[in-house]
Amino acid sequence: MTLAQNLQQLSSGNRIWFFFALFFLLISCGSQKLAKTEKPVSKTETTEEPASKPTPGVKVVTDNKDYKKSAKTTSVTFMGQEFKAPITKIEEYKVAIVLPFCFGKGGKQNEQIREVALEYFEGAELAIEELKARGAKIHVEVFDSQNDSFVVAQLLKGEYLKTVHLIIGPVFDKEFSLVEAHCSVYGIPLINPLRYYTKTNRTSAPIFNPVSVDSNRHYLAALQLLKHFSTNQFVFYCDGSKECMEAKRAFTRAFTESKIPLPIITAETLKSHIESSKDLIIIAPFKSDSRAHQLLNATAGKIHVQVLGHEDWFDFPIIPFTLWEKNNLLFYNNNYVKQDESEVTLFNENYSYKYGGVPGKFTYIAYDQTLFFVEALTAFGPNFGEFLNGMTFPMFHNAFTFVYLNNDTYENRHINLMRLVDFELVKIN
Repeated sequence: MTLAQNLQQLSSGNRIWFFFALFFLLISCGSQKLAKTEKPVSKTETTEEPASKPTPGVKVVTDNKDYKKSAKTTSVTFMGQEFKAPITKIEEYKVAIVLPFCFGKGGKQNEQIREVALEYFEGAELAIEELKARGAKIHVEVFDSQNDSFVVAQLLKGEYLKTVHLIIGPVFDKEFSLVEAHCSVYGIPLINPLRYYTKTNRTSAPIFNPVSVDSNRHYLAALQLLKHFSTNQFVFYCDGSKECMEAKRAFTRAFTESKIPLPIITAETLKSHIESSKDLIIIAPFKSDSRAHQLLNATAGKIHVQVLGHEDWFDFPIIPFTLWEKNNLLFYNNNYVKQDESEVTLFNENYSYKYGGVPGKFTYIAYDQTLFFVEALTAFGPNFGEFLNGMTFPMFHNAFTFVYLNNDTYENRHINLMRLVDFELVKIN
């Protein structure tokens, strides 16, 4: 990811044609159901098979004990690793993807939401094509939530969403809570693709959050700092904003647990700490452009000082490029794709052939999530969470380390720690 990254990719000719095709397909269907991702990954066009009907007698087992007793174990491969898992009797797994395409709705906000949803759809489709090319028996249908809870409520009345084995989406909380209740009734694992969702009811729906809640992101970043810079001195510089105060609590908790001091400094004491400390890391995850400018001016050219900042700083016009060069900067995030890796290059080529242009941020995220969860479903069955708990799996944009919390919720506990080198973010391994 470069410093001047533009997250809103412009549509190429192929992509625009594809979006119009989706729109007319939506109109012709006369409902909110969009498409079936049934094409193989090869460039040779094949005839799609008709959608299979629900298999009579198939039960999505949600009780772990009964699930383990229901079949003998077998060896399965997931993400290149061997596991022992119960043999399932499900011949074809059914997946639903629910996204706010907002087709037919005007306005700038709906256009922005639609762009993200379409970007996500592209990555999901590429993942499904890859899995089908490997021989996975899956049937996927995509639905437009319209960013409307009434529309989602109507979708949930359809037969397909009652018989699926996995649902990805929707994005926004009001619609997601409706799907959560639905999944609790039918025993369906549910993925929140782009936002952290906090359960407000004690439903039995297993929910997976690939994005950590903000407080845990700060806490995980603190642990990464302590792991990679164990001999450094640390201070926390806060601008008093709500976001910074929340980050301070999380960082302080991690440092306290590790029995390492984390002094809190102010603008008035900043200069004295810079002059008196060696191998100093200043933690400053605030979003104020003026404070960021002030801090970077104070630390410019100080080779013994590193600053852990907020990625929003990249968008501040007040900070000149020359000032970036004079600082040793660290950042943390949930999304970093190393473009020079061979697998990423191959993915980009496949994307360009199918859609034209280059993948956007949400394309990589969708590809990783869809590949991971659908492969987990086909390897372990609907109770895949118990097999993955606490294990780490490297993906394109971030590693997945899903940890069971409580109330049938799993959260990804992995974050990327980055260093800015020649205006490029480089992951610290």
